[in-house]
Amino acid sequence: MSKFAIFDVKEWPVVKIEYNNIPNDITEFEDYLKGFYLLYQQNREFNLLINATNIGKVPVFYGVRQAFFMSENKEYTKKYVNKVAIILMSDGLMNMLKTVLNLNNQDCDIQTFKDINNAKQWLKLP
Repeated sequence: MSKFAIFDVKEWPVVKIEYNNIPNDITEFEDYLKGFYLLYQQNREFNLLINATNIGKVPVFYGVRQAFFMSENKEYTKKYVNKVAIILMSDGLMNMLKTVLNLNNQDCDIQTFKDINNAKQWLKLP
């Protein structure tokens, strides 16, 4: 699995994803995307808590690749993902995220936060 993104499923149905800097290369990014396939293979609904506070300056290419991945897997998102809380601090990353989300009208509830406690509260986590 990718060191760029750590998936934590210990509190299922909440899946935590923590980003660390940026991917070293496309292979590491594709490994990260495979993590979503593994979640979908559970055939169970879940919520995502994405912590992007430690992410670096992500090249636009990875945002575009993420957008294509989301488009290709929209049926799984609709079927399994209920809510997505994204914690981030960077305005540049926020703009990239908005672009990615605008390219893919998602069927789940997505909210962004600057504070992890607010994100957890929204997901109803302790």
